[in-house]
Amino acid sequence: MAGRKKKTAGTAEKKGKSARNAEQRETAAFANSLTAALSAMGGISGIGGVPGTSQASQADTFVKNNRWYLVSNLRQLLSQTYAEHGIVQTLVDLPVDDAFRGGIEISSPTIDEDDAAGVEYGLQRHGILTAFTQAMKWMRLFGGAGLIILDGGKPETPFAIADAKGRNISFKPCDMWELYCGSAPRNENDRLSEAPGVDYRPEFYNHYGHKIHNSRVIRFEGKRLPSLIRPQLRGWGSSVLETVVRSYNQYLKSVDLSFEVLDEFKVDYFKIDGYNSSLMSPQGTSRILERVRLANISKNYHEAVSMDTKDDIITRQLNFQGIAEIMQQIRMQIAADLRMPLTKLFGISAAGFNSGEDDIENYNAMIETEIRSKCREQLLRVIEICCMAWLGDVPDALSVGFKPLRVLSAEQEETIKNARFSRIMTALQNGIIQPIEAKEAINRDSLLPVMLPETNDTFAVQGQQNGEGQDDGGYPA
Repeated sequence: MAGRKKKTAGTAEKKGKSARNAEQRETAAFANSLTAALSAMGGISGIGGVPGTSQASQADTFVKNNRWYLVSNLRQLLSQTYAEHGIVQTLVDLPVDDAFRGGIEISSPTIDEDDAAGVEYGLQRHGILTAFTQAMKWMRLFGGAGLIILDGGKPETPFAIADAKGRNISFKPCDMWELYCGSAPRNENDRLSEAPGVDYRPEFYNHYGHKIHNSRVIRFEGKRLPSLIRPQLRGWGSSVLETVVRSYNQYLKSVDLSFEVLDEFKVDYFKIDGYNSSLMSPQGTSRILERVRLANISKNYHEAVSMDTKDDIITRQLNFQGIAEIMQQIRMQIAADLRMPLTKLFGISAAGFNSGEDDIENYNAMIETEIRSKCREQLLRVIEICCMAWLGDVPDALSVGFKPLRVLSAEQEETIKNARFSRIMTALQNGIIQPIEAKEAINRDSLLPVMLPETNDTFAVQGQQNGEGQDDGGYPA
């Protein structure tokens, strides 16, 4: 009996020891796994990076929110999106159209006003300014574009401005995908200013099988990207849609959500007596579906539903609360990405105490910095070619200006005209300018509803000194 008790006690002791060992192993395993987890997470108070660093300071968010590819390389996607989405057309075309609204102004010390006006007219008459703006639109959409100079010469030969003298000049706009230039050469003769694969400028372009010398193509390049990813664009720039993908996707999803809510705006709930038992019968499901179909037909056409006293129908409507605020925030994000006001991009009028003038001023500043200032080099080259073709020479110190972006009201325009007219008449009375110069200034700014003869005759004729033939204003009757 005693031996049996000792054996039982020994067995219990062994079981207790094995249980303690198992518990120790589990504790060690848990400690190891926790240590590994905390090490991978970067400490107790941080996730990734240096232990103890807050999560807001990590770069993981940047990594997860990058696409890691460029939509500028997706020609079909950009083309189809531009063709189907009105907002995309607006953000691509509207800044360019506003920048060249009213035309341009050409000036030079060696060219008179008549010749300058003739060149300005020729740029519009022959569609050259239209071709120029179209090339800029392709540049904004695809990240690159070009103007092919057509002068009747062989396209594979170099072009110089002097060659345009006396020729019929025209320009053909095309996007970067229509100017295939192959891959960049990699040899010791590469110029330092053109890093291979980064700033490559080919000697020839291939335009639908035609070999064109690079001097016959005026390049337009989009946003310049860092050198690490610039080779992906083959020497061109990036599209304006590159930075708006995230906010525009949010806009599209919010619009889709609104349509889905509209489709499910009103939902009917049918309470059918014996519904569960009917589903268990062989033809129960088809009978229930037929019952609901007949009720919907009767409701749609007769505006009444007949049913059993034990049946019931309930109509519930979804709530649109919060969707308008979300849409407004998404529109503001798109406008911020593009530096365009909501009034221009979506046609939304200014609300509250905001008159909209500050938004327009910011938009005009964007036009000056992003559109006008970045196209002056190409525009001057086009004007120089046209001057050589039409005038036979390129004026010295040629400059180009643009019409004011700010649109004045009728009252503001009249106030400015009155001030200009008073300034001219004061200068004439003080002998600062001659009568012919005063008349030219009046006609140039259309300060009077009639055109004055630009002669050096005084405003008052001989008979008017005695009060004959003179109206109240002191001008010829």
